[in-house]
Amino acid sequence: MNGIVEFKLRLPFYDLIAEPEAENAPAYLEQLAERLRLRIDLSMLEDEYGSCGSGPEQAGCGDLLLFRRTGDPDCFVLIDLFRDFTDQHGMVELGIRCGRELRQPIVELLAALRSQAEPVGEIRESEGGGPRQEIGKKDFSQEIRYGDRVYERRVRIYEQ
Repeated sequence: MNGIVEFKLRLPFYDLIAEPEAENAPAYLEQLAERLRLRIDLSMLEDEYGSCGSGPEQAGCGDLLLFRRTGDPDCFVLIDLFRDFTDQHGMVELGIRCGRELRQPIVELLAALRSQAEPVGEIRESEGGGPRQEIGKKDFSQEIRYGDRVYERRVRIYEQ
């Protein structure tokens, strides 16, 4: 690849998988995955998000899901499903790493997604040290303790 660019955006989960207001348009996340030549199953993602339960039980859990092509560590989508204990909006973090040649279409998709979401964070762009740094090693695992509950957070990799 001729240079790498990374993006991060924090937004509500259901805005991430929602379809644009345009009739018959695929969800922004599907458009993003297609642009990066990845497959992201939105129903699987929704099931994964809901697997922590509901109400107070859902706080303090949620894995990092990494979608990438086999043999291409420089192009991926990372979705951090961790639910913070004070989160009242179901916020997740979307991370993207790709070649610089895809920068403009990715910026446009993220801007469109951001304009539809509420509440939403700023789009952060970098040339490294963003999503890639967060996952670190393949064996990433983190123990989260809250009261008498313990949750092991991990990176789950979906290669295609």
